[in-house]
Amino acid sequence: MRTKKIWNAVWTFVFCLASLIVFTEKAHAAETDSQRAGTLRAYIENQGLFYGEYKDCMYTYTNQEKEIKIIGLNENAENIKIPNKINGKKVTILDLIPKNEVISLGGSLNLKAKSITLSRYMNKITDSFFYYFDITPKLEAYHVSSDNPKFMAKDGVLFSKHGRTLISFPEHKKMKTYQIPSGVTKIASYAFKDCRKVQNIVMPDTVKIIKHRAFCDSSIHKINLSRNLEMMEESAFEGSDITEITIPSKLKEIPKSCFCYCKKLKKVTIQQGVKKIVYHAFLDCPKLRTIIIPPSVTDFDEGAFVYISSHFKPEIINLTIYAKERSFAYKEASKWGEHGIKVKKWNS
Repeated sequence: MRTKKIWNAVWTFVFCLASLIVFTEKAHAAETDSQRAGTLRAYIENQGLFYGEYKDCMYTYTNQEKEIKIIGLNENAENIKIPNKINGKKVTILDLIPKNEVISLGGSLNLKAKSITLSRYMNKITDSFFYYFDITPKLEAYHVSSDNPKFMAKDGVLFSKHGRTLISFPEHKKMKTYQIPSGVTKIASYAFKDCRKVQNIVMPDTVKIIKHRAFCDSSIHKINLSRNLEMMEESAFEGSDITEITIPSKLKEIPKSCFCYCKKLKKVTIQQGVKKIVYHAFLDCPKLRTIIIPPSVTDFDEGAFVYISSHFKPEIINLTIYAKERSFAYKEASKWGEHGIKVKKWNS
């Protein structure tokens, strides 16, 4: 009997302790949210703007403006719906405050959102939204109001209204291979940034432009670039898990930092027609062993592959460049022995 009473007392204590912990965590979360909102409010009001909160959104506007900008989202909401209007004003812009300008972004730094629905009047989403949205590991889908004139969603992926631009692929969308729809001509900045689930991308030949950091820091390791690709901006694949890549002939320039920090990249094939490899294009790719450079490439130096500095010893890498014997690439690469770079004749 005494033992039973002791056990009852123990279980009562455990239950009370657990309840206290839960209450404390909720109180701390509420306090944190309050502090965050206060910080954001002060930041906004110091600029002479109005600050407000509505459901899962933090917003701002001026007396002169008839439209509202969303600048923060509730970090604890799983399904966020952007309202059509707040206090009679249309909600038209989605834009997060840069984290280097304010300690906290009103809850937008650690979002738990699984879905985001864009409203009817939303007509602009700034790059900063996608750049600072990299810590949303649970986002699985976008939804868009059917009467929105600027955006659409297909299979949870965000596009421009008529599907010409792929704007954003949800970071946590559970799909190993994704086939970009035919008709897409542009991959927007940060479109696949930090996507950790998708590994293979099938790109149609309709794609002509890949914007800044479109695939950076993603787990994508296999992709076929469009044969009609004409422009790729800097850092497009920076830090990605890409293992092998073929650069198509219509792309005249491989931009700065395009494949830098790709730790798994092993082989690069550049097709005839490409003319220039920009500084740091393949910097710090420790597993890169083979790169085939055609005679059309007549503008690049070792700075595309290694750090060049008069203050440090030459960086050594284990890279073999294959090129035509009398080509610019063959002649230039023959000078880079101090970096461990070897050059061999390429007979295609």
